[in-house]
Amino acid sequence: MHITAKRAMKENPVETAPAILTELQNLTKKKVFTGRHLHELSDSQRKRILRSQMNITRKVAPNSDGTGRAADKVKARLVAGGDGQDRNMYSRSETSSPTATTSGLAIVLMLAAERGCHCVTADVGCAYLNAAMPKGDAEKLVFIKIAADIASTLIKVDPSMEAYVRADGTLIVELNQALYGCVESAQLWYTELTDTLKALGFRMNDTDPCIFNRTDNGIQITVVIYVDDLLMACIKSDPIDDLISALREKYEDIKVVTGKTHNYLGMVIDFSTPHVVTLNQTGMVLDIITTTRAAVARAQETGSKVPPKIRSKAPPKTPAAPYLFDCSQDSQPLPESLKTIYHSTVAKLIFLSNRTRADILTTVSFLSKKVLHPTLECWGKLTRVLSYLEETKDLKLTLGATFPLVIRTYIDASFAVHPDSKSHTGVCVSLGIGCFYAKSTGQKINTTSSCQAELVAAAKGLQQSIFSAYFLEGQGHPRPPIIVHQDNQSTIKLIHNGRSNSDLTRHIAIGYYWLKDLIERGIIKVVYCPTEEMVADIFTKPLQGSTFEYFRGKIMGASPITAYGEPTEK
Repeated sequence: MHITAKRAMKENPVETAPAILTELQNLTKKKVFTGRHLHELSDSQRKRILRSQMNITRKVAPNSDGTGRAADKVKARLVAGGDGQDRNMYSRSETSSPTATTSGLAIVLMLAAERGCHCVTADVGCAYLNAAMPKGDAEKLVFIKIAADIASTLIKVDPSMEAYVRADGTLIVELNQALYGCVESAQLWYTELTDTLKALGFRMNDTDPCIFNRTDNGIQITVVIYVDDLLMACIKSDPIDDLISALREKYEDIKVVTGKTHNYLGMVIDFSTPHVVTLNQTGMVLDIITTTRAAVARAQETGSKVPPKIRSKAPPKTPAAPYLFDCSQDSQPLPESLKTIYHSTVAKLIFLSNRTRADILTTVSFLSKKVLHPTLECWGKLTRVLSYLEETKDLKLTLGATFPLVIRTYIDASFAVHPDSKSHTGVCVSLGIGCFYAKSTGQKINTTSSCQAELVAAAKGLQQSIFSAYFLEGQGHPRPPIIVHQDNQSTIKLIHNGRSNSDLTRHIAIGYYWLKDLIERGIIKVVYCPTEEMVADIFTKPLQGSTFEYFRGKIMGASPITAYGEPTEK
C-alpha cells in the first residue's frame, strides 16, 4: 500500500525520514535530474511540467514456507505524475515494455529442476534510474516540480540545488534519467538492461523477449527478466557469478539470493525436491482473505446489509457448487459498498489462479465476468471460493518435465452450459508433472452441438502449446511433439478430415480446420482420451467430489499427467 510522505511522516516519522533521505541520495548519486529556472523553459515546456510525489511503501516478503513476514522495510520513491504527459507524442513502442510470460518462467524453472541447476534471483536497485532519458527531441524533454517539503531535504543532500529553489520552496528539474511514473520509463529500462545482456553475449529467446540465453563451452545460462527482478539458472555457478559481477560493475546495487528457496514475483519457489520445483502463494491466500474480511467489516460499519461472512460453517471441499454457471434473474444487485470489494478481491484471485492455484480457475473465470454488475448471488459464490482457499491455503503447485520432452495438451468443452447457451472451454498444458498453463473461458460464439463446441475449443486452445514448442526450441531443445488429447471421437474425425463430414457440420467455419494443417506438418498429434482421464474437464465445469480431487491432484502435480500415444523413453 502506498501513502504520501506527508501522511507517513505523521504516522511513522522514525522510519519514514531515513527512507526519504536514502531515496534522495540515490537520485543525486545517479544524477537523475538537473535544476532549471522557469525562465529557461519555453512556453510549451512550462505547460508540460509534471507534478511529483514521494510515495512511501512498506515492503513485505513471505517466509520460505509462503506465510508470515520475512522482511518488513519502509521504502520511499519519488514518482512523476506521468498521467500529465501527452501520450499522443509517443508511439506505442515507446510506452510499453514486455515482461516474462508466466508459462516461459514455468518452463525455465522445470528445466532447471530437472537438470539440477543453480538458481539465483536478483533485484536491481533503483533500476529505472539507470536508464537515460532521450534528449534528441526538445518537445519530449520531461520536467517535474518537486514539492517544498521534499525540496528542503534535497538541498541538504545536494546543496547545488538551492540555487533553483523558487519563492514557494518548490523546485523545477529536468529529468536526465528515467523516473518512476513517466510513461516512457519502463521501456527505457528494458532497453538499457537488454542492451547490457546482449553486450555480454546473451541472445533473446525469439518467442519471449524477456528470456535470454548464453552458451559458453557447452554450458548454458538463462536469465529471466521481470522489470527489475531477475532469475538466473545454470548447471554451474561460475557463469552466474560472472554475470552478477558484470551487472554490479554497471548498476552497483544488486541484491542477490542463492540457495534452494526464492521469493520471486509473489511466489515462493522451492527446488528442495530433486527434479521438480514447487510454487506456493500461501501468504497471498491469507492476505486476500484477511483484507477482504477487513474491507467487509468496514463496509458493514457504514450500513451495508450484507453479512461480512467469508467462512461457511461447513468448509467446502470444492471452490464452487454445481450450479456455478446458473444465474438467477431475481438476485438483487450487490450494494455499492461491496462492489469495490468484489472487484478488488476477484482481481487478486485472477492473479493467484493464473500463477499457482489453477484449481480455482473455473470459479474465478465465472466471477470475473460479473465484476461490472455483481449480485448477491455472485457474492455468495465469492465467499465460497474464499472459504475453500482458507481450507487449502497450504496447497502447492508442483511442476516437472519428463524426458523426452512432450507437450501434453488436454482440451475440453462443456456444451451450452451458460445462460446464453454458449459453451465453456478448458485447456491444460503439461510437460509431465503439474499443469504449467491452464485456461478456463466461455466461448465467444454459440455452437449447435457438443462436437462443434469441442472443435472450437481445440482450435482456440492450441496457441499456448505451439508457443511452448517454439519456446523450448529457443531454449536449445529439439522442438517437442504436441500430443492433443480429445474425448470426442466425432471431433477427432473432423480435425483429421479438415472438412465437414455431413450437412450437420458444413456451417462450421473453415478457420477451425487449421488443425489438420498442423497434423500434416507434424507439429501436433491428436489422440483419443477417455472422459474419465480428460484433465481439462476441471476447467469446463464445477466438478465435485472424488472427480474434482482426482483432477486437482493432476493439475497441481500430486500425480503425473501422462499422455496417450506419446513417445516412450528408451
